[in-house]
Amino acid sequence: MCKVLALEVLAYPKTYAVGRNSWVRTKVGLLCGFGKSKQVFKIDRVSNHRFTTRELAQWKRQMKDDREPMLTPEECTDRLHTTTLLVLGAPITIEGLKQQ
Repeated sequence: MCKVLALEVLAYPKTYAVGRNSWVRTKVGLLCGFGKSKQVFKIDRVSNHRFTTRELAQWKRQMKDDREPMLTPEECTDRLHTTTLLVLGAPITIEGLKQQ
């Protein structure tokens, strides 16, 4: 469980295959954060699957140890709304995302 920190796509150090089609290669990466730690990950390592209770507990513990603010239920709802708009293809601006 982590937070995607960058709205723009970052260059990954090496070219890698994406998905089942090994002929599709990219250097795209996403900047993600876990507590105060930050790292660029391959896009195929980022998933939207449901997190486990153990993963949530580990994330909460790290946020507390790093004295980072926890997301509020309202922030989660706003982010879900923004993500839903993205999936449905509604026009989204960078300014609108930054307000979320």
